[in-house]
Amino acid sequence: MLIASSIQTALFLASIFARMVLVVRLRQLHLHRVYPWFFGYWILSTLRALALMPHDPQSREYYRIWLTTEPLLWAGQIALVLELHSKFLDRYRGIYRMSARLLWVGTLVAVAVGLLFQTASMGSTRWVMEWFLVADRTVRIGCATYVALLLAYLNWLPVPVTRNTLRHAGIFSAYYGITSAIYLIRTVGGSDYNSITGSLVVVTAGVACLAWTLALTRQGEESQVNFHHLSAASEERLLRQLDTLNTRVLAGRLPR
Repeated sequence: MLIASSIQTALFLASIFARMVLVVRLRQLHLHRVYPWFFGYWILSTLRALALMPHDPQSREYYRIWLTTEPLLWAGQIALVLELHSKFLDRYRGIYRMSARLLWVGTLVAVAVGLLFQTASMGSTRWVMEWFLVADRTVRIGCATYVALLLAYLNWLPVPVTRNTLRHAGIFSAYYGITSAIYLIRTVGGSDYNSITGSLVVVTAGVACLAWTLALTRQGEESQVNFHHLSAASEERLLRQLDTLNTRVLAGRLPR
């Protein structure tokens, strides 16, 4: 038991360190100005982890800090998705409005899955935390679904994006998809899986932060990529069509 506790503590500290490295790296590369919500979210996440670290997970202090800060993280996660959406379609505000419907699809899927695997009991001694876990799982599933749909949408409607944005979206989708699956395992398996799923979430966060640290570069913000490998003439024609579509949507000639 002591060894297991020591391993969990080491993983927790390593995850906090990975988050700090990501924050410092973003600041050094001036990418905190490009992705301000992303930068702010990991600062908040790091501060929250540091606040929880001295307390036993079963203590009242841990419980209060967790409940107080959890809604802030939900808001931050939603802001991350909207920021990523904006980076993909910043040049096409009309298409941005059309694709915002994906948000509702992702939300409906998340709510459906969240309710399907909902096991919180009002008679539980900590039913508030249980319902918060349901909400957290719903937000994570919604974020992962939304970004995955956004990537699929852009594969059908190719829009040039920076290499950083594409890498960011890929890591984001993987991170939230994996953590959503871990929370579902915890829900189905019950309290017996709390320890291992908690460790898996911590490890996943650390690995994701490390991936972001290595993938996001200054050069990646200056180079653009496209989902489709087209000839210069075809790409130019597609971009003209996108410009036309965007203009018509803004002018109200197409449904939003």
